[in-house]
Amino acid sequence: MVRSDLRPVTRTTDGRVTYTDGGTDYVGRTRLQGMILANDGVGAGSVAFYDNTSATGTALLTIDVPQGDVMNIGLPDAGVVFGTGIYVDLTNISRVTLFVQ
Repeated sequence: MVRSDLRPVTRTTDGRVTYTDGGTDYVGRTRLQGMILANDGVGAGSVAFYDNTSATGTALLTIDVPQGDVMNIGLPDAGVVFGTGIYVDLTNISRVTLFVQ
């Protein structure tokens, strides 16, 4: 893995994570390497990450974000692989920027 292969993807609503690779929109197997999570200031927030096309099944990763906080999180080693793709479910989160490969 080369760090320059990372792509930033920003979402402000629940949904699938997509990015453009060589001019083609890509959705599918994705490796999550890190993220920046911004709470909306309304209350305690969370981001749930699903290996799915919707927020169904069991979340692979859920991160709580205190009210008014911004968190910068790097995932160790090879990060987390989502075989189907990443679906994010945001609660009291204004913006999430993911660094994916």
